[in-house]
Amino acid sequence: PDVIKAFADGWRYGTGIDDTSINIDAFSAIVEEANALDVPVLTHVVSVDLGKRAAKANVSAIVHAIQDRDSDKELVAQLKEHNTIYAPTLAVYEPRDDKLEGQDNQEILDRIWKRQKHSKYDLKTVAKNGVKIALGTDSGIASTPLGESTLRELELLVEFGLSPKEALMAGTANSAAALRLSDDRGTIESGKRA
Repeated sequence: PDVIKAFADGWRYGTGIDDTSINIDAFSAIVEEANALDVPVLTHVVSVDLGKRAAKANVSAIVHAIQDRDSDKELVAQLKEHNTIYAPTLAVYEPRDDKLEGQDNQEILDRIWKRQKHSKYDLKTVAKNGVKIALGTDSGIASTPLGESTLRELELLVEFGLSPKEALMAGTANSAAALRLSDDRGTIESGKRA
C-alpha cells in the first residue's frame, strides 16, 4: 500500500463507552511497522483524547476534524511535538439531504452544527499554533464527489479561519508532506511534477 489509514475511534465523538478504540501499544506498533517500509499512517480520529493518542503513536496525519470538544493545550503540544499533520475533512460533515430524509431534521442539524463549531475552533487553534494543515475530503462517498469536494474543502478551510494562502498550502505542499510525497510534488520546483 501507498498509505495506511487506521480507523482508531469509531463514530462516537467522545460519547458512549470507549471499549473498541485502538490502544497506544497497537497504534504505535502499526506506525512502527509502516515506518519501516516508509509507508505513512493516517488515522480516523474525531475526539481530543484519541487525537493525543494518535500523535503519541507518531501517525503522519489525523484525517478528520476533532469534534467532541474544543482542543486543549495538551493536544496542540502533542501534535506539534510529533509533527502530526491535521486534515479536518470539513466537507464530509456538511448537512446532506440523504441524512435528513424522514428524520427530526432540527435534532440532526443541531448535532452537526455543534460538532462543526468544535471543528472551526480546533482548526483555528492548531493552525495558529504551527500545526500543518492538509486538505482531505473523504472523496468518493455520496456527500463528497471526487474533484468537487476538494474545491468545497478549500472554501471551508477559508470559511473556518485559514487564509487563502494557507488553504492552498494545505491542498498542495502540506498534503504532499502528509503522504510523504514532497520529493515529487506539492510545490512548483525544478524536477517535480507540475
